Amino acid sequence: MARITLADIATHVGVDRSTVSRVLSNKAAEGGISAELAERIVAKARELNYIPNTFARAVREGRFNSAALLMSTIQGRSYLPSGLLDGIHDGLADTDMHLTVAKVPDEQLNSDEYVPKILRTLMADGLLINYTNHLPEHLVDIVSQQKLPAVWINTLRDTDAVYPRSFEAARTMTQRLLELGHRRIAYLDLCAGREDVNTAHFSARHRLAGYSSAMSSAGLEAWEVRPERMCTTFEMEKAFLVDFFRRPDPPTAVVCYFSVFVPAILRAATDAGIRVPQELSIATFAPENFREHGLTVSAMLEPHYHMGREAVRLLRERVLQPTLAVASAPLDFVWLDLETCLPPQPREKIVN
Repeated sequence: MARITLADIATHVGVDRSTVSRVLSNKAAEGGISAELAERIVAKARELNYIPNTFARAVREGRFNSAALLMSTIQGRSYLPSGLLDGIHDGLADTDMHLTVAKVPDEQLNSDEYVPKILRTLMADGLLINYTNHLPEHLVDIVSQQKLPAVWINTLRDTDAVYPRSFEAARTMTQRLLELGHRRIAYLDLCAGREDVNTAHFSARHRLAGYSSAMSSAGLEAWEVRPERMCTTFEMEKAFLVDFFRRPDPPTAVVCYFSVFVPAILRAATDAGIRVPQELSIATFAPENFREHGLTVSAMLEPHYHMGREAVRLLRERVLQPTLAVASAPLDFVWLDLETCLPPQPREKIVN
């Protein structure tokens, strides 16, 4: 069956091809075309099952109605939770755009020649750059110098970026524990060791700083608990935490950098004879869907879905005005209270 063209529709309706083109491009009013005629043209296009030639339109207009999600091939350098992907997809779908995913070796992203070609190669109008940290050395400079339409996801920048407010969320979380009466509040981060924290994702530093700010405002010293080197297995996490909780003066509450090591905290607390939440309140940072993983502790949820939609909104602004940077969009976390933060209670004596 032959493909239906604009000329076919024009013949059926008895108008010029240009008239059909204006109507189906939502430009009827600009051409002085009546609403009645426009409705007839749209109805005939539906009747004939007309499918627009999007490739021809892209060549003609220089737009592909596509965004490329740029990710690293190195494990851990790109973070794509399902909520973030859903937000990106829905944001693009609302504007009749689609998504191309590209995992590119970091060394290629340092090439002055390769990076500008990405948009043409992927037939994309702009880039959604999804790197957590360890950005390729020259990528930022190349994107800026070439004025490529790009938005950085979960990267701390003044312009062209979307990220969650980690400092504010950590401060709020700590203040909640202080208001419950806790004074011995520890900050736990097993994801970045002391030698790694300065090169880790910005959230590692901002969450610690937010916690420390709340403690300082309450006249208390911050209590940072961090191994010399990052823990890479559950067994390493548990061993480190068991030693910590068996000290004579354990904390009554902990602020956790991320939910991935909450299972080790719960197991270590049990082994040390500490009741949760009666003797140890726990609050963590977590992805939006963390309850699906069986983790049931109070948490600040990262706004992944909102981040995805905001990234698309910013990218559309950059595509429309490629030479102008847009203000970044910092987003708030959402507090989920699962009742693992209670006022401190006296520890029960353990009977051997």
